[in-house]
Amino acid sequence: MRAFRSRRTERSLRLTSRLLAIALVSAGCGSDAPSQPTPPSPPPASSVTVSSITDGDTLRYSPALEGTTTLRMLHIDAPEMAQAPWGEQSRAELLRLAPGATTLRIETGQTRIDAFGRLLGHAVRADGLDLNREQLRLGQAVLFVIWPN
Repeated sequence: MRAFRSRRTERSLRLTSRLLAIALVSAGCGSDAPSQPTPPSPPPASSVTVSSITDGDTLRYSPALEGTTTLRMLHIDAPEMAQAPWGEQSRAELLRLAPGATTLRIETGQTRIDAFGRLLGHAVRADGLDLNREQLRLGQAVLFVIWPN
């Protein structure tokens, strides 16, 4: 048997449902929240001095950060030194871009240390040149993403 509802009750329920829907939609329209997502905060950065260049995507620096003095440059992969002649060319180019005693700003990503105990980040010179991107631009490295960075 069907439950009995009066016409007045049904109209009242429909009206209440419509008003509730309008109220919910209106509440979202008048929000004080920004219309654009908030940009992420800039990555942590630290200033260091280049000690030596290991290869085209790894360098040593001082003082130590996070307990290490080795930077593995994020988002690039350069040939290993054993991959002649490309490994030496890539290392030579990075050495030209950041000779010993060059001051760099290291900008780290979400994951700061890799499985080998190296700091992961971008090396940026005082003039603003991002050495990671420059190695890519010059063809001395290829794009290589280490998740989640």
